[in-house]
Amino acid sequence: MPDKENEITIYPSIQQGVRKEWRGLQDGTKEWWRDFRRFTNEPPVAGRATLEPATVKAGDRTTLKLSFQVGRGGIEAYGHIAVECPLEDLEVYSPGKRYRARVPVISARCSTSAAELDISYSSGIIDIMNRVYPLREGEVVEVLLGDPRESPAVMPPVARAYPFAVALDRSNTGLYSRIAEFPVLQVQGGAEHGYHVVARPLQNAGKPFGLLALPTDRYDNPAGEELGVDSGSIALTSSDPSAELQLRSPAATSKLDLGTAGRRIQVTLNRPGVQYIAVCNHDLGTAGLSNPILVQEGAVEDFNLFFGDIHGHNVHCDGSGSADEYYRWARDVRLLDFSALTNHMEEAKRYRIEDFWPIVKQKAAQYNVPGRFVTFLAFEWGSWERFGDKCVYYEGDEGQWFGAHLESANTPDKLWNQLRGKPAITIAHHSKYGGKTDWSFHDPTLQPLAEIYSTWGSSEEGGAHSVQRAWERGYKLGVIASSDTHTGTPGNEGAGLAAVWTRDLTRQDLFEALRCRRCYGTTGARILLDFRINGHRMGEVVQVERPEKRGLTVLAAGTANLDNLEILKNNRVVHRQRGSGKVARFEWEDPADERTAVREDFYYARVTQTDGNKAWSSPIWISSAAP
Repeated sequence: MPDKENEITIYPSIQQGVRKEWRGLQDGTKEWWRDFRRFTNEPPVAGRATLEPATVKAGDRTTLKLSFQVGRGGIEAYGHIAVECPLEDLEVYSPGKRYRARVPVISARCSTSAAELDISYSSGIIDIMNRVYPLREGEVVEVLLGDPRESPAVMPPVARAYPFAVALDRSNTGLYSRIAEFPVLQVQGGAEHGYHVVARPLQNAGKPFGLLALPTDRYDNPAGEELGVDSGSIALTSSDPSAELQLRSPAATSKLDLGTAGRRIQVTLNRPGVQYIAVCNHDLGTAGLSNPILVQEGAVEDFNLFFGDIHGHNVHCDGSGSADEYYRWARDVRLLDFSALTNHMEEAKRYRIEDFWPIVKQKAAQYNVPGRFVTFLAFEWGSWERFGDKCVYYEGDEGQWFGAHLESANTPDKLWNQLRGKPAITIAHHSKYGGKTDWSFHDPTLQPLAEIYSTWGSSEEGGAHSVQRAWERGYKLGVIASSDTHTGTPGNEGAGLAAVWTRDLTRQDLFEALRCRRCYGTTGARILLDFRINGHRMGEVVQVERPEKRGLTVLAAGTANLDNLEILKNNRVVHRQRGSGKVARFEWEDPADERTAVREDFYYARVTQTDGNKAWSSPIWISSAAP
């Protein structure tokens, strides 16, 4: 029998006097997240942490001081204090070392001179080991982020709250426990740099409507209030010389939930066609141009156009920011019409699914306000190494999650079987990047769309996993774009937007339009695109009994000058014309449509602006077979 009294305990991750290096793990997860999932559901340990300053401006260079006061029970010799730090590009300070210019460094000191602190920084975690000397209750460890002996630290570019999670390994066991309350850094927008100007894209001539101008800083955050819309001399102009533009009084200013100020403008446009409105602050030299607004005489046609971002992640899995911040950013900062939070369901991230799924459901219901801002209950199903990723969307408030790690849903067919009969759809995500989409799996009812663009890039063409290859298989797939943001900031410029033609801004109408493929995708610009064949809209499958002329019409209105407008037939460019200005409207008749035998063809439009932004329509199929 072993001698229990002399038995040596071997701890799993830390040896006495050895620095802790936090690692990245397989499946895109992190060692810290694994511990976070555990200690979030355990009682906290004693200790208190504060930040100075607690409020900063986005992108500023500042020295932050995190002070940790040791709680009851102290921290034994070779114990550890771990801090999750949202700042980037830091190095640990070492006396005598020469650093690259403007590189911020981390240093630490203790209120007792006997303490010897050893710092490591890995995978975004600052880990401080106190060598030899135990830290007693009330003693304070100060961590300087951007030690003034070198360069101050660069603050995050996104304006929101950043918790600094703090956990202790008090006895050098390798097992960390969180403190009760994390200090939070509040990042605010900086000086006014421009305006984000948004209105509904379709309006009646002679009928007043509202437009919102939101001042933004150089990072596209809402600008700080001290240089907001109430400062300077604001001028309004329009491409319609007969436009009536009324800047509302300060009392009518819309105060948005992020604490920013936007100015509502009452607009009446009288000239039919595509119009723009510019907002300029002459005193500050800042300006912004609205999205294109299509003005129609008489009643606006049955469909209006709505923009949204329905693919993104937050702190619940491998992103950042709360669910509230996610939806408020979409609604109040990017002024989107609809959004969805699509966290991973494969148990490899920061929170346990059973901990965050109820929050996801609650917040999707809470922020859904028909007519103003629509949300969808959603998640991302991911089989990275085999089948590719898909986002799942529910039409209502209720829905079950399914992960690719579960035997009951570990293939696309099994996932679709779980969803069959439910008010749900799936959208293939970044089909040719990362976990590439296996197009040998398809369900025409439950997978009506593919994500043609996201922060990963364009999946339109190039290789077996592109959207074009799915069309060549005969799949009736429409397209959208969305960001796949992991910073909790849906709708940011250049990340991807979904545009949907539908009657009203409700879940039901949006869902019906997505199922019918009456939608398109852009790289993030609010490009207006209307593509039809013989009056049939994008997404339609048109059955014909005999050959007939095919008249294609395109209306494109950009946020910058248009470079190229192309019509593709069966994935080949059959018509191209150069842009001239921001608006193009043309008709083209397919010269090859007089044939003796009808076969299935599909057409779609692609628009490219001079600034590189693009839009892709969903195809229209002309077929002799039943749709």
